[in-house]
Amino acid sequence: MELSCNPLFLNNTFVNNNANLSGGAIADFDQSCPRLVNNIFWGNNALIGSQYFISDSMCQPGFFNNDMEFGKAGVEGFHNLCDWKGNIVEYPEFEDTTAGIFHLSWISPCLDAGVDSIIDPDGTISDQGAYYFDQTGIGVDNLEERNINLTIYPNPANNRIQITTDGDQVIEEVLIYNQVGQLMYRQSWKRSSLDVSDLATGIYILEARLEDGLVREKFVKR
Repeated sequence: MELSCNPLFLNNTFVNNNANLSGGAIADFDQSCPRLVNNIFWGNNALIGSQYFISDSMCQPGFFNNDMEFGKAGVEGFHNLCDWKGNIVEYPEFEDTTAGIFHLSWISPCLDAGVDSIIDPDGTISDQGAYYFDQTGIGVDNLEERNINLTIYPNPANNRIQITTDGDQVIEEVLIYNQVGQLMYRQSWKRSSLDVSDLATGIYILEARLEDGLVREKFVKR
């Protein structure tokens, strides 16, 4: 960065970059004081500052609602962080890293984890990273997610799964979404087990709708 510049880095995805010496994703020099908002820093590598490097005491970056691998430990050099607020340290759960697809999946902790004054096009709180996840049509607006334990067994699953909830909670309908939020299964519920043999290998979200709310749980199909 140029001398004394104060850029805004907003909703970027810095992933799997390498630097020979410092700053796997970004190296901050010459009194630069950038603001970094809603970014993802993951899988970057350098000898010093795997994710971010601060070269001198006059560089004072501010980090707001980023997903930073290793947290503050991923930022090395002169630790003059002017702000460090709302940042998380959780694997972003990208759609398909092996295919180079770094869109967020349905189970990503980066969904709605951005600054709450910024709104994504689908009307939800901003997601972290370069690609927001469109939540339009996922779930239903008039049902609230309940704090109820949903048990899926076995998990990982092969051909069939058993589904149970706490106490006397009655499941009325079951929906299954894949990692990118596509509805794969929907059925009124009058049984205790479900045939998942037609699902491809991968990670899914099972949504059980109750009389006055819903509960979701992740499961793996082998």
